[in-house]
Amino acid sequence: MSAEKPTESLGIEAVARFLLNEKLFLTALELYSESFHKGNEVPLLRSFFNNPGNFEQLQVSEPFTPLPRTSSVQTLESLDLTRFSEDGEGLLSEKVAVLEFELRKARDAIRSLRNNLTVVTESTPDAVVPNALKICDGQDRVINESPLLPHEQRALNYLVNEYLLQHNYKLTAITFAEEDDNQDQDFDDWDEVGLNISKPPNLGHLYRNYCRWNSSSRKTSVSGTSTNEELRAETILADLPDIVGHVS
Repeated sequence: MSAEKPTESLGIEAVARFLLNEKLFLTALELYSESFHKGNEVPLLRSFFNNPGNFEQLQVSEPFTPLPRTSSVQTLESLDLTRFSEDGEGLLSEKVAVLEFELRKARDAIRSLRNNLTVVTESTPDAVVPNALKICDGQDRVINESPLLPHEQRALNYLVNEYLLQHNYKLTAITFAEEDDNQDQDFDDWDEVGLNISKPPNLGHLYRNYCRWNSSSRKTSVSGTSTNEELRAETILADLPDIVGHVS
């Protein structure tokens, strides 16, 4: 159990940074509260919430607009329930069953459209990642600054929610689901991300893979530098007799 503690701390730090970057401050506050009570305080969140300047800059940029009502809700409100009260509950139950069927069909249509969108996205990898992760001389990496695609955002939401639940941050997970803009996403269902996208490992496993990749890249870079220096030394040694003869 103790061996998992550093990995959990690093994972919490990454989740906290994600929440602050996405401006999910309520979820970040809930994570800070739960981690504090568990004795695993997150320094990034502590410094953020202890700085009053972070909250003086927070202003409501857009007026509140109520969520649009779906056709299913409008259909349900249009029913005259008093008219069915005299005929018993049978007719009302039948109407409810019809509405539930329509709702299932609507959800199936949404999943089908999302599936088709995922297929189109996967068939054009150049359009998906216009600026891939690159290794450059003198730099470790160049981060892709292009905005996340919808299915990438849903995948991140799923992985963050999964991490919070696995480490018993249940209240934070609930707040995250309520505060996130993707209100139509079921964070517990991977099929909501994209039916043709395979589920990746959890955040801890992804972090370990990144550390191995980064370490391997650094070793390759050091090895390449050493090889160049050895070749340069061999060239100097090979030319040394000619230089000495010319001097003498």
